[in-house]
Amino acid sequence: MLFNSYPFLLLFLPITVLMYYQLRTRNWQRLSRYWLIAASFIFYAWWNISYVIILLASISFNLIIGKILMRTPKRWLLTVGVTGNLLLLGYFKYADFFIANVNALLAADWTLLRVALPLAISFFTFQQIAFLVDAYKGKNTWYGADVYVLFVVFFPQLIAGPIVHYREVAKQFASFSKDVPWDDIAKGLTLLTIGLVKKVVIADSIAPWSDTIFATAERFSVLHLVDAWGGALAYTLQLYFDFSGYSDMALGLGHIFGFTLPINFDTPYKALSIREFWRRWHITLGAFLREYLYIPLGGNRQGDVKTMGNLAITMLLGGLWHGAAWTFVLWGGLHGGYLIFENAWSRLSHDRNLPTIRPLQWLVTFLAVVLAWVVFRAENLTVSLRIYQGMVNTESLVFSPGFFDARMIATLLALLVLSVTMPTPVRWVRGEYPKSRWRPNVVTTALGALALVVSIIFMGTVSPFLYFNF
Repeated sequence: MLFNSYPFLLLFLPITVLMYYQLRTRNWQRLSRYWLIAASFIFYAWWNISYVIILLASISFNLIIGKILMRTPKRWLLTVGVTGNLLLLGYFKYADFFIANVNALLAADWTLLRVALPLAISFFTFQQIAFLVDAYKGKNTWYGADVYVLFVVFFPQLIAGPIVHYREVAKQFASFSKDVPWDDIAKGLTLLTIGLVKKVVIADSIAPWSDTIFATAERFSVLHLVDAWGGALAYTLQLYFDFSGYSDMALGLGHIFGFTLPINFDTPYKALSIREFWRRWHITLGAFLREYLYIPLGGNRQGDVKTMGNLAITMLLGGLWHGAAWTFVLWGGLHGGYLIFENAWSRLSHDRNLPTIRPLQWLVTFLAVVLAWVVFRAENLTVSLRIYQGMVNTESLVFSPGFFDARMIATLLALLVLSVTMPTPVRWVRGEYPKSRWRPNVVTTALGALALVVSIIFMGTVSPFLYFNF
């Protein structure tokens, strides 16, 4: 079931919300949690009911290990817990990738397992690894098994994040007022509508442009320069509005139920460095990699060489987390290389008092991100290489125009300006912009509901969010 589908928006969500508040307003907190848990399992089972068994097994394993760690924080038990999670993820997501590469390297003929990848396994696995580590460190307070299960399966964040810490939401899930939080509902409807528009009006509209260019690169070895850059920019913006749309909808759904989820997307294309980009793009994943991988490896505390190695390992594994393919590994490697270069340049410019030119910083950062998205999107390394070759194919400019015309290019440039200048919706509705006059109330709630209905009426073909693939 997709956030941008008719069954979700017209049936699942209204029924879930109405029943939840029927229970909540009677102060039946435990029953309302049970209802959200049941609804979340139905939401997850919509894709494939067999996946529920894997999810339940993962929850049971981590709940038991986590409770024991809270009482007796033994390092060996933490190791067992983390290893168990990684084995589960490794089997379903990386087993065939490993076998295929062994076959290629050793001319072997091992049979691929062809295991179906359970939806959201990367997200709920990382979320529970963080829970175990925090339990070992004494950062968690136990509120009951039902709160823990809801923390894992709460449907607004289950499929594609944000990666939520138990300590961030458990208290919210454990105790809340019986009153209907109209302010939160107004915020939620506003974010849900904004996210839906980003997805169905913008991201889905330009998706065929990038799809056409990358499909062309699979069939032909020579691309028009404008097409290569246009396809890369189209995907860059498609992914931006797709993922930001999902993030707005996820946080909006959280608000509709009266819960505050962490911000996961904060206008990353206005970043002036790759380091800043990762503080704005998939914020909770970046925080997880930093806190549970980069810092335990030593961070930047053991000299320049070790720091560079830690950055490279962290980003390579971050790339691999997105999918079992060398394209994702290379994408992570590119970002690791960018961060290493930035560290070196920062030290050099500081030592020599070199001037900083913000527009140039933005341009270099954005181009680096676009170039990396090419390999992230490509089906294989050959396709990405053909796109890169097209980007420097100046000879094609003397021939007839390619796929992209002036109108399409103007549209992409306008969307780029929008992605750089528009405020972060969740910060706006939460009142984090001092000059914002927007305030939630009954009127804004009604207007948000009306805008959502209009968006649903004009919604076209339903397509999955891109991050559902990871």
